[in-house]
Amino acid sequence: MVGYYWSVDLNEKTHREEPLISEFYFAWDQFGEESKIIHWNNVLYEKIAFDWYWHRYERNVLVLDYVNSDVCFIEFRKMTPYRLTAFFYANPEEFKNGRGISVVFNRIN
Repeated sequence: MVGYYWSVDLNEKTHREEPLISEFYFAWDQFGEESKIIHWNNVLYEKIAFDWYWHRYERNVLVLDYVNSDVCFIEFRKMTPYRLTAFFYANPEEFKNGRGISVVFNRIN
């Protein structure tokens, strides 16, 4: 997972309702970056930095602490070298209530 780029559809859209694909990069120093790309033309829409770390009590949960924003959670179900199956929680309330979306991260490099 670390040192690679991962593509995932988080069901997000631009302000013009264009679908976005997110590409995540997890660096060894526990910093990361999410690039939101417009799906149909591959244009970068937004780039956001975050710190990442494993949840203190849930061993399969990765915490994404975005700079100047909210905290997101990824609860991994299955991990292979090229595919990560998980639930994505956009905020602590969704995580607390178990209201995440099922997602698949595909390695792109």
